[in-house]
Amino acid sequence: MLRILLAEDHESMRVYLSRALAGRALAEARSGDRARARGTLLVVDSLVQPYLPPEANSAVGIAQAYAALGDHDRAIWWLQQVDRR
Repeated sequence: MLRILLAEDHESMRVYLSRALAGRALAEARSGDRARARGTLLVVDSLVQPYLPPEANSAVGIAQAYAALGDHDRAIWWLQQVDRR
């Protein structure tokens, strides 16, 4: 399913998917599955990078997941990207 969605390469679909995956990464991080959360965030990063700066709600969700992993520098980086808009 993910491949089909990405193949269409619609920005709105990528934004929607990145938000959903950021939420998943947050849940994974909070449940202690740090490796899986980091893997999920790699996918999120790759989805959002072409569309930087991100919308505020996307950046906040991603930042929350990084913060839950203890990666505060990366969380702050995502929040600072919103200021570039």
